[in-house]
Amino acid sequence: MGGSKKTAKNPYAEILNRQIFKVWIYFLYVGNEFVRLNHAERIFGEKHLVQSQLELLSIAKSFASYKKLRGWELKLKVDLKSKIGEALSSIEKLDGMLPKSNYKEEDYADEKSGKEKKSSKDKGRTIEEEMEDLQKKLRELQRGM
Repeated sequence: MGGSKKTAKNPYAEILNRQIFKVWIYFLYVGNEFVRLNHAERIFGEKHLVQSQLELLSIAKSFASYKKLRGWELKLKVDLKSKIGEALSSIEKLDGMLPKSNYKEEDYADEKSGKEKKSSKDKGRTIEEEMEDLQKKLRELQRGM
């Protein structure tokens, strides 16, 4: 009545463990011969078998976690795609509501090239010339004080 309770996680696991113990722990196949293991060898084998089982359970747990995360990732990707679609449709609606500009791309290109011409003029100067200009400005400022 006060006996030990066994949890029935997998009924085949206990049978499998018994068979593995019989084959791997109590006897070792060497061709067609059986070799009896002593107590230390049996304990060594049992210990490694239990460690292997723990590692397999750890791998199974990691795989289940991986599957869960991949499902979550897929859901997030689908949600993100729908949000991007909503944002694009909102942008199109806003674009249709805004007044149209008379500003043309050609005008913008002309203004931009004008700025480039100015900056290319500055690029042709040497550092010494720039230093001279700055020294002149400094002298003028000192005289004005």
